[in-house]
Amino acid sequence: MPRRKKIKKKKKWVILSALKKSRRSEARFRVSLVFLIAGLAFSLFLFLLTLIGTQSGRSAAKLAPVLPAGTAAADSSFSKNPLLKDPNLDFTLKIPPQLGEWLYKIGYVKSPVDETLSNQYVNIYIPQSTNSSTNNFDDLAKSILSIRQFSQKEWVKLEKGCQKGNQFYCETAGVKVGEKDSRVFAYIKPGDCPKRIEAKCRLAGTIIKSFTLK
Repeated sequence: MPRRKKIKKKKKWVILSALKKSRRSEARFRVSLVFLIAGLAFSLFLFLLTLIGTQSGRSAAKLAPVLPAGTAAADSSFSKNPLLKDPNLDFTLKIPPQLGEWLYKIGYVKSPVDETLSNQYVNIYIPQSTNSSTNNFDDLAKSILSIRQFSQKEWVKLEKGCQKGNQFYCETAGVKVGEKDSRVFAYIKPGDCPKRIEAKCRLAGTIIKSFTLK
């Protein structure tokens, strides 16, 4: 009888020991699995950041604005300069004092005719009275005037397309304001101006009247 009791105890101890080892192995496996998943997630995160950065770099290379030193860019502070005269532009504009603070941005956009990055533009913005906590430039500033440069060939195609009912060509071309060296300059006054700055938006007509080729 005593021997049988000892055998039972020994069997119980062996079973308990095996269970403990199994639980330890299972716990180690779970910890290893957690670290493995965390490592894979971090690697995936880095890959996505690299991919986004690459795509952003490509977009920036295509649409990056040409901004000379001293030019008021979209992320610069507003000014009250009465004259827009930039060495990268072939024209000047007079800014009425009633406009108050304003800034401008110069860049290049795709041609609506052949998709090449060839059309220079300048946009004039005024500040909007919105929530100061936002970092979205479109919420902080409103474009009241856009002047775009086309080649003579582009302009002819735009005019013909507009006459045939191509609304996109009509909207893109805008209104011709000047011509120089086989280049055509046209302007667009963006719509949907908020009522609180409606009076300033109307000053775009006064600004375009001052358009003077260099």
